[in-house]
Amino acid sequence: MARSGQRKSNQPQLGFLSVVEHAQHGYFGGLLLLDQRGRPLEFHCTTPVRPTRAQEILYGISLVSFMFGEQIGATLLAKAKGTPDVVLVDDTRTQAVEEHIDVPVVLVKLEEQDNSSESNILDLDYANGGKREGVEALATRGLPRSGDVSHIIHGRHRLQLGESSPREQISRLAKTFSAVGESFDLCEPFERIHLAIDEAQRGTGH
Repeated sequence: MARSGQRKSNQPQLGFLSVVEHAQHGYFGGLLLLDQRGRPLEFHCTTPVRPTRAQEILYGISLVSFMFGEQIGATLLAKAKGTPDVVLVDDTRTQAVEEHIDVPVVLVKLEEQDNSSESNILDLDYANGGKREGVEALATRGLPRSGDVSHIIHGRHRLQLGESSPREQISRLAKTFSAVGESFDLCEPFERIHLAIDEAQRGTGH
């Protein structure tokens, strides 16, 4: 499947990027673009990617970030017809794609602790007072100084930002996730990607 849907005004598109490792064949990457209701807009996946011996020698410790971020992640996003408002990843290694694209990249984790005392956390529910109409104010208030935010709490998800996340990007992310709504399971799309990659492997005989 590689199709594109028309984006409606002010409706966010979410990009989910994941890399699956296969012991025999190497790495498979998958990119799934969804609308705010969780409906698919595009899906792309790679053929098996395996580093050559020359690459292992020349890239050294930077090989993983090259494979996950540039060779797989950036390539998949370049193929997409649509441009997501944010790219969500399920592995810190895949987060390296942020060096090659202009779209914010966040690592998705399930939230399992109380963050009320953490100063580098932006909790959307807390900042909005539970009201969606308060989202616009996040651009000018409720945000720590630029560079201080490392995570955004959205429902039961903790979204880990990249090392360099300017104030404008944080405001943009806050608006995007507030528009999506807390009921959206941000971990579930990765399961779809893994199943789709598995299905593609079966179809090609890998």
